[in-house]
Amino acid sequence: MLFLFLSLFNQINKGMLMIRITRDEVAKLAKTADLTFTEEELLGLVKRLESVIEYASYINEVAAQHEGSSLPKLSNVTREDVAKPVPAEPLLALAPEREEDYYVVPVILKQ
Repeated sequence: MLFLFLSLFNQINKGMLMIRITRDEVAKLAKTADLTFTEEELLGLVKRLESVIEYASYINEVAAQHEGSSLPKLSNVTREDVAKPVPAEPLLALAPEREEDYYVVPVILKQ
């Protein structure tokens, strides 16, 4: 399925956008990706892929209309990290298991 979308996306980016996709084209792409679909699933995919293609076409049209227009520059808003002291005991009391002032967690990496 991912292969189908990547193939269509590649065509969109190259300006070779197809307005309609046929059942045979979807079947060929599915066969290339080693996928098997029933006739009903193929027809459903055709409808869904056509809506994706139409939306991508719409996005390309909007992008073309606004090409060269100036958009506000985006910047990250940052703030300084400030450590606030918190008493450890209330937090450690919430742990399911602890050793002294540390949480005990399950081992996930074995050496």
